[in-house]
Amino acid sequence: MKQLSVVSTGKAAAPVDIITISLTIAFEDKDYGEALSRLGQKASDLAASIYPLLGAHCLKTENFGVDTVYENIRDQNGSYKRTFSGYRARESYSLEINFSTSLLGALLEDIAESNATPEIDLTFSVKDAEALRESALKNAMKLGIKRAGLMADALGVDLLSISEISYSTPLNYGETISINETMPLKSGARAVSTIAISPKDAEVKETVTIVWEIE
Repeated sequence: MKQLSVVSTGKAAAPVDIITISLTIAFEDKDYGEALSRLGQKASDLAASIYPLLGAHCLKTENFGVDTVYENIRDQNGSYKRTFSGYRARESYSLEINFSTSLLGALLEDIAESNATPEIDLTFSVKDAEALRESALKNAMKLGIKRAGLMADALGVDLLSISEISYSTPLNYGETISINETMPLKSGARAVSTIAISPKDAEVKETVTIVWEIE
């Protein structure tokens, strides 16, 4: 039995309605205990800046670790020697808020006024990502069926039953914006709340392969 295979990609997009805020704090010191202690102080400062707006249980730890830091030091002979520099303690958090530029601005402003100095990543996405994916899959199927009909007509053959369907998901539910040394929060903190953030729509792509029996 002859077969006709059609590959099609469907897309679906929707305005973002949720912001995931990723925060990373760190402190480096030659003394292990001091690195942890100072990291703890930063964590307390960060929590104190966030709790008034979002409550006491919004900040969740995602990652914690202590790294040994080395640096290459050149000696008098011109050779480089790997030398112990200290310990770098770090902790990462994440929290979610509904999409609101005013709430985001107020939150970033409060963080800027603390002594936590975290690195910040903002990810804009949609709450119901599965519904967006399903829409993209339906669009891919509709497009595949349409193309198969056009190809069958051009070839002068008839489409019979579908023998196989497979799909993959090269997805993108949103976009991420980093706020770090290129956008320092401690410099002009009041300006943070006026940043015009207009994220693009969250988008999902579904690629479908449909195989028909033909005659």
